[in-house]
This record gives sequence, structure tokens and C-alpha cells, in this order.
Amino acid sequence: MQPAILVLFVFVIYSCSTESLSNTVIIESKNVITVENELMTLVNNYRVKNDLKNLEYSSIAYKYANLHTDYMISNGSTSHDNFSARASNFSSEVNATLISENVAKSYTDALSTFNAWMASNVHRKAIEGDFTHSAVSVKTATDGTYYFTQLYYK
Repeated sequence: MQPAILVLFVFVIYSCSTESLSNTVIIESKNVITVENELMTLVNNYRVKNDLKNLEYSSIAYKYANLHTDYMISNGSTSHDNFSARASNFSSEVNATLISENVAKSYTDALSTFNAWMASNVHRKAIEGDFTHSAVSVKTATDGTYYFTQLYYK
């Protein structure tokens, strides 16, 4: 009887551990998507209050923003590395005439990221730019650090 109880105990512990890990990953994914949506909303709300056009979501911009966010995570720092090549490739897919991006690292929510961008003249100019479309990518590195890329285009 003892071995059967031990096997059952190990199975229950293993099941709970695996389920908890899966739930953590799902919760983390939902949080990142929420932050992406909140950041896009903050940018659009600011633009509308300042008589600028609302930015439409672009799945192609999202693809390129995700690729750049992955690149920053792999290097452990924010950058605009390879922007010219990225903008050229991106432009050929959407026929863009104007492209810009904002990046950030280590903020844990949309509002703090937005406020940091607004405190920077260069980042604020991108938010206020003559753009029609955008997408935000937010991802976490294995150490839990958040990385952000927002692409804008017209």
C-alpha cells in the first residue's frame, strides 16, 4: 500500500507543478498583450487629444516590431540597430513613405513606458509624427526584463 501512495503523491505533485508553470506562461502572455494594447491606446489617446490622426493597427508592423524586440532581447539592450535595413524591408511590404520607431527596456507597464517616451523629445516626435499605422511589441527576457518596440508608418 505504501508504494501506491508514494506514486500517487509524486503524480499529484508533478501534475500541479506542470499546470502551474503552464498557467504562469499563459498569464505572462496575457499580461504582455495587455501592455501592448494599453500602450497603443495611450499613444492614440494622446494623438486624438492633440488633433492628430488615430493610428491604425498593422499586423505587418507588429511582425517587424516583434523581430526587433527579439533582437534587442538577444543583445540585452535597447537599440535601433539595422533600422535602415528593417525600414527598407518593411516599406517594401506596406509601401510606406515614412517610418519611425520607439524602443524601451525595463519598464513594467504601459503608462511608465509612455511617460518615458513623452519625456524625450525624439520619442515624443515619433508619437506626434505624421503617421497612419502602428503596432507595439512587448516581450520579456528570461530574466523578466520587459522590452518594447513601437513602429510607426505612413
